[in-house]
Amino acid sequence: MKLQRHFAYTYKGKRYYKNVLVIPDNTVNELGWNIGDEIEFTVESGTLLLQATPTPMSRAIAVAKDPYEDFRDEIKKVLEREPHGLTWSQIKKVLQLSQRTPYHKWVKKMEKDIGLLRERKESKTIWRLTK
Repeated sequence: MKLQRHFAYTYKGKRYYKNVLVIPDNTVNELGWNIGDEIEFTVESGTLLLQATPTPMSRAIAVAKDPYEDFRDEIKKVLEREPHGLTWSQIKKVLQLSQRTPYHKWVKKMEKDIGLLRERKESKTIWRLTK
């Protein structure tokens, strides 16, 4: 753990700083803390005691999926129902997506994560799952 000092602002010619305590991710996970928790502190005999209290926002963050995971799971569901595959236009229509093309890094990641296979057939690229 490391204590850092950051410049915060200047007021009436005086510089003010804030101190930041950097807590490693594995420690935060071990404590069961989440982003957005309110951290209360007390000082007892020169020892700093910290206690997290969940907030509605931190509870929502704790159960929220990553946007990539949502996208991946929806693509997988659609392609499982269509073993011969679909074009991106067809997938967009089924899922009612507005994006013109999928994010290329997510597509590459889905190739590894769910076995996405993209095959060129005539003038179309067909998306399907391996297996």
